[in-house]
Amino acid sequence: MTFPKDHNSNYSIYQVLLDKALAGYWDRNFKTDTGYLSPTFKSMFGYTDEDLPTSIENWHKIIFPDDLELLNKNFEDHIKSHGKVPQRIEVRYKHKDGSTVWVLAVGQVVEWAEDGSPIRMVGCHIDISKQKKIEEDLKISERQFKGAFEYSSIGMALVSLEGRWLKVNKKICSLLGYPKEELLNLTFQDLTHPDDLDLDLGLLYEVLDGHREHYEIEKRYFHKNGEIIWVQLNVSIITDNENRPLHFVSQIQDITKRKQSEANLIALTEKLTARNKKLGDFAHIASHNLRAPVSNLTTLVNMYNQLDEAEDREVVYKNFQRVVKHLSSTLNDLIDSLKIQENLEQTREKIAFESVLSKTKEILVAQIVETETVIESNFAEAPTLLYHRPYLESIFLNLISNAIKYRSSDRNPIIKIETGIAAEGVFMKISDNGLGINLKSHGHKIFGLHKTFHRHKEAKGVGLFMTRAQVEAMGGAISVESTEGVGTSFMINFSGLK
Repeated sequence: MTFPKDHNSNYSIYQVLLDKALAGYWDRNFKTDTGYLSPTFKSMFGYTDEDLPTSIENWHKIIFPDDLELLNKNFEDHIKSHGKVPQRIEVRYKHKDGSTVWVLAVGQVVEWAEDGSPIRMVGCHIDISKQKKIEEDLKISERQFKGAFEYSSIGMALVSLEGRWLKVNKKICSLLGYPKEELLNLTFQDLTHPDDLDLDLGLLYEVLDGHREHYEIEKRYFHKNGEIIWVQLNVSIITDNENRPLHFVSQIQDITKRKQSEANLIALTEKLTARNKKLGDFAHIASHNLRAPVSNLTTLVNMYNQLDEAEDREVVYKNFQRVVKHLSSTLNDLIDSLKIQENLEQTREKIAFESVLSKTKEILVAQIVETETVIESNFAEAPTLLYHRPYLESIFLNLISNAIKYRSSDRNPIIKIETGIAAEGVFMKISDNGLGINLKSHGHKIFGLHKTFHRHKEAKGVGLFMTRAQVEAMGGAISVESTEGVGTSFMINFSGLK
């Protein structure tokens, strides 16, 4: 077959349009074994009409051999199907400068013989090198994205606008404990902690509405095993060419260890703050409890220095010894009250309530006799307690002395003490018929340091503060009920203790 150089006689308006608008035009006549390759066809590969004489041989020289086989196979299918299979295929040609030119080869038999053989076929070659370069770049980009997505050190996912997982990487499956197939059947709402869901959805809707491009929050997911996982979530949206939302891209980083460290740090800070407060309170208590003995010592020293008689000095000296002994005892009690709960656990002993009450009565004997106080007790249900003895003695002393101190002038004091067993453990109730307290006005500060509720010259607002501190240091709780003019009851629950 030969291709004549002058093909002007066969030119038509359609051929011009094909050659100029689409690309290189060709025309082949199988009956006469002639054909035509347009100048544009040749220039597509860097040749002039004279540089590349029109012939089958020259055409074969510039097409890739592997692609020539594909093109011939496509041509055969087109012929066998009598045109039903289109002649349309992407093939490569060698440019004059050595580069590769991708073309879309399109052809059609336009005239058939009676026996079904082709007589004439026309077609064109369209340069698609730029498109193929774009496609290749996209493939490379997709491979890079797939690698970065699948093997990222943080969880990554594509999420539908409704919240369904569309695509997830290995890290997020490991993070949440779900196999990929199982996770793809869930939504992020299914796994989000309910306390974090409203915030997450609110920000997501802002992205959908165009009020923000992305958002970043700390939130909690439920692991498949039920554990709570803290994550740093970064969400952005993917849109189409018309800026319509398609899906979300979520990046999820596990911050559980960091949040645990933060919680531990907060707990430690709170513990240190509480301990510093206790130390400050201890300073107030020490000042309160040591003021009287120190003042007495100062007075005794001044008296001793002013006396000349040995007998008088001996009397003062004996008083001095008693005050020093009392001061030493007070200091020991204060130091003991500063022990932390772990050490207190090691100093528990089995104590009979009756023995503590007896000791308290001995200490307060003068006040009890002077005020004709009646103390009634019933320890039958819970006669003993495993406790820190100095604290229990201090609790009895503070509550009973307060009951006497804030007695009513209209009647003799009656103090009732009983113990029993509740679900939480042993409890003790101490009630009196004294002045009572207006809890509506003072209930919120009744156990506060230096808080007083009656005009009494000895009221310092330390006793109830110390009592609560000692009860709580041992894991218990104290509450109060009171009516003005009727009396007060203190309930102590020695939680878990029997």
